[in-house]
Amino acid sequence: MKDERKIAYWINIFLRSLGIVLCLTLFVISYLFYLSRDLPSLEQLENYNPDLVTSIYSKDGKILDELFLEKRVFVELNQIPIYMQNAVIASEDRRFWEHWGLSLRSVARAILVNVLSLSYRQGFSTLTQQLARNLYKSIGFEDSIIRKIKEVITAIQIERTYTKDEILEMYLNTVHFGHGTFGVQAAAKRFYGKQANELTLDEAALLVGLLPSPAIYSPIRHPDRANRRRNTILRLMREEGYVTLSKYAEARAQSLDKINDEPPKGVAPYFTEFVRRFLEREDDRLGINIYRDGLKIYTTLDSRLQSIAEKSILKTVQRNQAVLNNRLFENDEEFSRLAYFGIHPEDTVKMMMEDSIPLYKALRDKLLVQAALIALDPQTGHILAMVGGRPEPHYHDQFNRAVQARRQPGSVFKPFVYTTAIDNGYPVTKQLLNQPVVLNVRNVTGEWEKWMPKNYDGST
Repeated sequence: MKDERKIAYWINIFLRSLGIVLCLTLFVISYLFYLSRDLPSLEQLENYNPDLVTSIYSKDGKILDELFLEKRVFVELNQIPIYMQNAVIASEDRRFWEHWGLSLRSVARAILVNVLSLSYRQGFSTLTQQLARNLYKSIGFEDSIIRKIKEVITAIQIERTYTKDEILEMYLNTVHFGHGTFGVQAAAKRFYGKQANELTLDEAALLVGLLPSPAIYSPIRHPDRANRRRNTILRLMREEGYVTLSKYAEARAQSLDKINDEPPKGVAPYFTEFVRRFLEREDDRLGINIYRDGLKIYTTLDSRLQSIAEKSILKTVQRNQAVLNNRLFENDEEFSRLAYFGIHPEDTVKMMMEDSIPLYKALRDKLLVQAALIALDPQTGHILAMVGGRPEPHYHDQFNRAVQARRQPGSVFKPFVYTTAIDNGYPVTKQLLNQPVVLNVRNVTGEWEKWMPKNYDGST
């Protein structure tokens, strides 16, 4: 009897334990199902379509400017140096090629470190989990166990959908490198002014070093931190066997002098803004989004002629600015009225007008000589060059005087006059005397009055 009661007792314990385990399992499955409701579907995973940069090209193949919300240019994995790929794996996910979206070894290590330190000191995100967070906003970025669970679910789905090479390619094309750049191609252009496949070992290591916190390790704002972080990445690559000791020492000795402090300036800014506004009016009709679709816009502008046009315009406005300066400096009344001497010191304004320092924005409309130019192909009407204002970068504004300013046509109207004369039987060889002309014309009230046109200088 005692043996039967013992057996019954243990069977009862087993059944209760089994029931608890089943209930917990059911609860966990239900909770995972609940969390996965707003996560990306398999169809979304298979049709990944990130926002890309739209490039505006000149007729001779130069990139004039780029349009984007997030600066990202997609490149295939074979266009990314192998040491860039190895640097990411060495620093972000050493077991990348082995795990299935979740590294149990990393999870165990993170739990041990965090429990022993009684704080959150180490995470366990795999490269695939980071990709899941970068790709899908529904996962969120807050530090919580729920976010981690969502990452894991999506990472496993990604691993089932894509190959390891495809995952690495997507990661390197979506990760944030700071200063508005997403993806290795955009980062290479921003920081080094080159293509991703031209990056050297030390450059690749520096860019990978930005990934944990682009703001903290920015080589522009914090070069010392960036340098130390780059050296850490190089050390990890050496420890993992990705680089030899000699390569490591050579890359570690490189300075950060090659970093571009400022983003590269666009060519023909007035023209590219003219193109952008035109595309914004047409994008709905064409079914495109110029800021997201990664378009290649080919224009008729010739960058070589544009450079010549800008240099010519700059010489012209500088020459005319000197004439205006001399006139105003000799006329104290006009100068004080235009320069608001009650607000701005006269000596400072004179230095600005002599181009020692940039002129205040509030004074530019009154004191700055401007110019505009459009060069057209007479056979096709194609725009070959366009300058909408002073070419100096610090004086560039949004007003394109070449297409937005209203002005008297001047000599541009002469072809219409000549055409009318020829249509009325005047031969092209007929000469007219340059003498005063008096014409009878009707005024706005309908009365006749005499009109005597004069030249610009007041002569007749």
